[in-house]
Amino acid sequence: MTRKKGLQTIQTLAESTEMMQSRIVLDQRSVVREEENRLEQLVQYQSEYHAMSSRPEQGVCIHFVRGRRSFVQKLNEAIDNQRQVVLRAHERLDTYMGQWRDARAKALSLQKFADRIAAQENLQVARREQTELDDIGRLVTGR
Repeated sequence: MTRKKGLQTIQTLAESTEMMQSRIVLDQRSVVREEENRLEQLVQYQSEYHAMSSRPEQGVCIHFVRGRRSFVQKLNEAIDNQRQVVLRAHERLDTYMGQWRDARAKALSLQKFADRIAAQENLQVARREQTELDDIGRLVTGR
């Protein structure tokens, strides 16, 4: 029974590790969605700003043009930075998915191992019972 109890403990630990890894994956997927939404908002704002600023204006001074260029440059930098944030978030998600897959595989293999041990124990019990029944049958019939 000690072997079985020890295996159950290891199996429980593996399953809890898998659950923890799955929560981390879910959290990281949420982070990825949030960062992708931010990027989408920046790109949409950039598109709207370009559409709005493409209208010809009369009497625009050089300071206004420089300010607009500076703003567009900063917006482009923000978009590039956000793309990097999204890329890193996806990389972390891939890493966490790998860790979850490893934990899942370990939990499943321990489950299969426990099932095999239980089947072997059941087979041994059945054989013992059959031997006992055979012995009783021999005693009764006198052979």
